[in-house]
Amino acid sequence: MLAVGLLGALASRFRVAGMMRTLTAMALVQVVVPVAAWVFGWSEAQAAFSPETLGVTAMFVTLWLASAILFRNAAQDESGVPAA
Repeated sequence: MLAVGLLGALASRFRVAGMMRTLTAMALVQVVVPVAAWVFGWSEAQAAFSPETLGVTAMFVTLWLASAILFRNAAQDESGVPAA
């Protein structure tokens, strides 16, 4: 998870549009990891989809997406046009 953020931030050179995409990718990876753990048998469904796991996942996905929205707003302010 953090590797996605670090690599994305470095690849985008910490520019706002790239950071927006990086944080969106982090939210996607945050959702995919517990599902992949269950699909590939690394975790039982009971553990992968427990209320605690779902709650923590939802919290982090919300934080990553909220940050992505803030970066999108910064990109719009910086260029004067909406970010793609």
